[in-house]
Amino acid sequence: GHHETPGNLLALVHVLDGKTPDAWLMSIAASSFEPGDGLTKEAERNLQKALHWIRNWLTEQPCMKLA
Repeated sequence: GHHETPGNLLALVHVLDGKTPDAWLMSIAASSFEPGDGLTKEAERNLQKALHWIRNWLTEQPCMKLA
């Protein structure tokens, strides 16, 4: 995903499956992108916040429930 666009990934799914799924894009703020570096503490916090938001959003959708 780092070197590909969301649109191209959806196009690939369409070519392979004949359908284009619904999709959402979420960006997570980070400050260091050196090869081989792990997540910074800031990025890890932002990731956890994003996951929390996604879980809440999914449980609010009438057709999507987390197991």
